[in-house]
This record gives sequence, C-alpha cells and structure tokens, in this order.
Amino acid sequence: MEASYGKEPFDLRLLLLRLGRNLWKILALTILGTVLFGGGYYVKNVLLQPDPGYAASSTYKVEYVENPNAVGAYYINEATWNSLLHTGEFLDGVETHLQEAAERGETGAAAVLEQGRDRWIEALSAALPSDFSIPVTKATTQDPGESIALAHAAEETMCGEFAESMPEITRIKVLDHGDFAEAVVPDVRPVRAVILAAVLSLFFVVVIFLLWELSRDSIWLPATLRRRYGLHSLGTVESTGFAENVKYLLEKADAHKIAVCGALPEADPQEAVDRLRELQPAGREQTSGRVQPIDREWIAVPSPLLCPESAETLRAADVVLLAVPAGATVGKRLEAVLEYLTAQDCKVDGAFLWNADETLIRSYYFLPMIGSDTADNDMNTRNTEMEHTKTTQAEGEQA
Repeated sequence: MEASYGKEPFDLRLLLLRLGRNLWKILALTILGTVLFGGGYYVKNVLLQPDPGYAASSTYKVEYVENPNAVGAYYINEATWNSLLHTGEFLDGVETHLQEAAERGETGAAAVLEQGRDRWIEALSAALPSDFSIPVTKATTQDPGESIALAHAAEETMCGEFAESMPEITRIKVLDHGDFAEAVVPDVRPVRAVILAAVLSLFFVVVIFLLWELSRDSIWLPATLRRRYGLHSLGTVESTGFAENVKYLLEKADAHKIAVCGALPEADPQEAVDRLRELQPAGREQTSGRVQPIDREWIAVPSPLLCPESAETLRAADVVLLAVPAGATVGKRLEAVLEYLTAQDCKVDGAFLWNADETLIRSYYFLPMIGSDTADNDMNTRNTEMEHTKTTQAEGEQA
C-alpha cells in the first residue's frame, strides 16, 4: 500500500493545537533565549564596560571659498573630518601646542603629551551634527583636565596650521571652546535589547518548532489514516462511535476470527484485544428464526516489525484490525509495515489509533471533553438507549 501525502491537506488547525500543547516549551525556550542574548548584551555593555571617561567638545565655523551648499562646491564631510584629525600633519600641530601648554604649566597638557599619538588618535573624533560648515571635535580621555588640554590643542591646530594648509578654506574660528569636560554617557539600551532578544527568540523558536513539527511525520488524528494511507479508519478506542464502527465492520464481514495487529511495537496487541472485547459484546446471528450468539475468536498479533511471521496469522483471519499508535515519527514506520503486509497479501480491513491524545482530538473536532457535563449527559443517554434495546431483545427471546 502506497502512502499518498498529496491527498493530505495542510492542517493549520492541528498545527495550532499542537503549538498550544507545546506552549510551555516555547515560552521556556523564549525565556532562555532572552536571558542568554539580552543578558549577554547587559553583561558586555554594562557590567564589563570600561569607564567611558570625560569628553570636551569644541564647535567651529568653517568659511569655505565657495558656499558648501552650492551645487558642485567643495566641502568636507564627517568621515573626511575624522580622517584629517588623525593625519600626521594635524597631530604634529597638536603635539606642538601641547608642548607649549606644558611649558606654560597648564593642567593636563604634560600628561596628554606623554600618552603619545596612538592615544590621541583614539581620543579625537569629529562630527557634523547639522551643517557642513559647523564641525564639532571631541576629545575623550579618562581625566577631565586631560580632555580639556587635548581639546584646546586641537582648537589651536584647527584654526592655525590646518586652516592655512587647506586652499578651499578661508578660515576656521571657534564658536564654542572645549573648556568643560562632561562625563560620557554610553549609548546602552538594555531594556530595548532585552525586548528585542525576547521577540527574536520567540520568532525563531516558533519557526523551528513549526519546521520540526512538520518534519516529524506524526499521526495525531484518525482521519490521517484515511487521508494518507487509504485505510478504513475506525477512530480511537475512546471515541464515541468506535464501538459501533467495529460492530458494523464485523457484522458486515460476518467475521468469526478477528486478528488485532499492533502496527508498531508501541501498540500492545493483547491490551488492544482486551479493550475490544470490553467494547464488543458477543455478537448474535439469526438462525431458524431464533437469535443465536456468534462465536468470535480474537487473536492478538504482534507487529510485523517484531515478528514477520505474523503475516501468516493475518492471512488466516476473517478480519484484520490494525492498532496504530498515535504520536510523532510514526508515519514512515507505519508505511514500512503496510508495504510488508501488501507484499504478504494481508488485507487490512480497519485501523484505529492507539493511545491517542483524546483532548487534542476533541479540541480539533469541537467535541465536548470527557468528564464535562455535556459529555456525561450524552453518555447517560446512550447507556439508557442501550439498556432499553437489550431489554427489548431479551423480551423477544423469551417470547
């Protein structure tokens, strides 16, 4: 028997129900991802972040030969400003002015001079917050006095040697001197990082769960036996119409010898036989105008995966019922069993799900849950009708 996955539509409702049943796992993995990524960001950027230091900012007015806002005019952008601040020519001017400041005894100049050019390159930066002609330089060190000294040296270099070396610039003047050093506030956003980590973790967990669920070849519904494998599905042992389905099948086939085969090792055929015997009272047949009990033999047959010789027993039976365990990673193994039974000329007359998730099935079909008031009322009604039928039959036999 060949499985037909193409006839099985994508079942969004079943997928969502499975998603809901595993919601606690999804939430747990989401929390774990949030702690790992959000916590990692917090540790790296907050707990392990070095002292950001102090920054002294200077604002300039650059007068170009041509209007920088005109079409085709020359101007210096932010990236070029940062490059120019780190050139040897500019750093030569900074060093000269730092030496002069140290000789005058200004606070911090001597300490900055000892740090060397590599530290100056790290400390100096430029930005264009608004206009091309209004650059801002920033000197950042671990000491407020050193930041101010480096900012003053950069200002003197910018307005002196640097402005004279640029033919496109008429002059540069300082609008706002770097006379104050403020503590640098790092751009760290732990709350946003944690929220982003939670959202991304939830997204990837759900996607991975959906891919995992679709790839597991699971069987959760009795209808899957019909859609995918073309089997006559009888339902589940706990389903409402299961006993009547089995009864109708046995009466239609006039079966006296019934083989119940566990499709996979997870299904215990003897336990399945015991349950079927409980649900199916001794059958009856009409003989010479009298109702006589039918002598039926129930045979528990192990899975062909465990005992390939069971095919001989199945061929000798009047009706073959297949107990298919519900769950994940069942589909391909069931397909292998059906292929073997087909090769052995064993006809499967009916199949039912064993150890099925009744809560999932009832939620899928919008059926009342077992134990609810509605389900109890329906069960009581059916029991009353069955007792009335048995009483009527008994009265007819006595007559």
